[in-house]
Amino acid sequence: MAARVKLLSLKLKNYLGAGSEPLVLKFDGEHAILCGPNGSGKTTILSALECLKRALIPVSSHPGLPFLRASGGPMVDGKHQADVWEWADARPQFTADVFHSEAESFRIASEAAVPLALLQPVLHFAALPDPTRFEFEIRARRDQKVRLERLQFGEYEIFRNGSSTHRFTLTDKGTQGWLNYVTPFPPPVFTELFGMALWLLQRTIFFPSYRRASLLGSDTEVGTLAGGEGLVRWIETASNPDPRDAESRRRHALLQEFQDEFAKFARFKSIGLSVREYSLPLQQPNEQIEINVTVDGRLRLLSQLGAGIGESLIILLVAKLSQEWRNPPVDIVLLEEPELHIHPSLQRRLLDKLAEYGVQLIAATHSPTVVNWFARRGARVFRTEFQNPEKRAAASQVGGLTGLRSLIESIGASPADVVLADKVLLVEGSNDVPVFETWLRKAPSYAGQSVAILALGGSDAASENFDPEQWRSLHPRIGAILDSERKSADQDPQRERQEIKAKLEAVDIHCHLTEWRSTENYFTERALKSVYGDCPGNLDPFGDPNLTNQGVKQFTKSRNGEVAQAMEWTEIETTDVGEQIEAFLKS
Repeated sequence: MAARVKLLSLKLKNYLGAGSEPLVLKFDGEHAILCGPNGSGKTTILSALECLKRALIPVSSHPGLPFLRASGGPMVDGKHQADVWEWADARPQFTADVFHSEAESFRIASEAAVPLALLQPVLHFAALPDPTRFEFEIRARRDQKVRLERLQFGEYEIFRNGSSTHRFTLTDKGTQGWLNYVTPFPPPVFTELFGMALWLLQRTIFFPSYRRASLLGSDTEVGTLAGGEGLVRWIETASNPDPRDAESRRRHALLQEFQDEFAKFARFKSIGLSVREYSLPLQQPNEQIEINVTVDGRLRLLSQLGAGIGESLIILLVAKLSQEWRNPPVDIVLLEEPELHIHPSLQRRLLDKLAEYGVQLIAATHSPTVVNWFARRGARVFRTEFQNPEKRAAASQVGGLTGLRSLIESIGASPADVVLADKVLLVEGSNDVPVFETWLRKAPSYAGQSVAILALGGSDAASENFDPEQWRSLHPRIGAILDSERKSADQDPQRERQEIKAKLEAVDIHCHLTEWRSTENYFTERALKSVYGDCPGNLDPFGDPNLTNQGVKQFTKSRNGEVAQAMEWTEIETTDVGEQIEAFLKS
């Protein structure tokens, strides 16, 4: 897979909902989900980098130089001169609408992990780890001026506005709005350095919550296409290629590929996109040019397929273009409310498809389904909230089942609105939980399922006080694998175990009692040796589950998970437990 940039952190001050106290989020290159009530700061966080990107591109007098006024000139003591704008003109991008309250300026700082292969030859001046940490900070004022505050690579602070660093020495603050520096970097290198902030921003894409395909806007930038701007024109040119034009042919090929991919995504047999005939200027102020969608041979308007299909189409088409049309590809996808107008299974398929590109996904949501998708993949989960006394947004990372339940409740849902596991498996006791967690992950049918494994409590479940209905109400897909406590092959399971099985199955919870005595009796000699160093070769499958009494020295059930980890799936698959695990996962 190609080298990827990963967003490590984002720091905001006085931008939209972020107040005078910095709002800091640590992503550490992982997927992340932001969840909280309306007005709690999710859009503030997701839109910050896009705001900078749209502002800096028009500022640049030529590509990559939004902050550098001039380069070159006579050398001073063997060093090159560089003139840097103290404040550059950013009109009309920074309006009062993007400032927090009455703040006169805002700051946005970003930190990313960048593979060295993407930086050479810019960073030939230092030995840096791969990937290396790249930081920049930008400040904007209400008078529509913007400046680069600092640049840093790893531990090296390369540039700080208005000050000297070990690489840029300030010689004169000047009187014309720019600062004079001398640097050992030749002009080609420091030119690239000052373009690095914009370079990083261009490797991100932001999908706002309002996504509607329109004719207006650029059809050459995936950043504008993400909100639907120019998407009608892109589809129009792609569906009517000019065979003499290489770019036109390329668009057409990508559109054909996308049509096949989207048909599979939406569960259609086939799909074709085109644009209805229209004339300019448009006759009505609110007139929209419609996209034709031919589904399974039937021509319809995109609007007739439902808003969810339209939302998904825009996201997936632009995501494909961001990877296969734009060069270099986008690495960081910022997605606002991916759940809009689509049902839970389509939400999951949408996120699965985006994740296939290998990008870092950072999304904002009100959907328990979306939170669940991210949480299952080990993503960073942030709870956003607006703190009224300080009039600012805040974000805190949450984890664990309790934290996720609290987060779900904060958006007006309840734990009953979201199932945090695909299935629930009941096992004998707490020492069996890590064993079955390991065995399930090794099983061929596991395929990333989320299974909650809970200890039933042994013989206590035979008590009259045990109510199996409580387990049944916990989850609609629940099963049990319990020790039979059989002491010989011709003996029936222990009477208490049979009573537990009958209770569970009376409420439609399938319960399997093991053919052998207990979980420990399924451990193999090879796996036990790898953990304990020695093991007799004649373990009795109906013998004492305290394997110390069968000759396994220093055996303790607290290490059962380690033994299970040392086992191969082939050592369990042909047993009744292996067969039951596979049947449970396939159910």
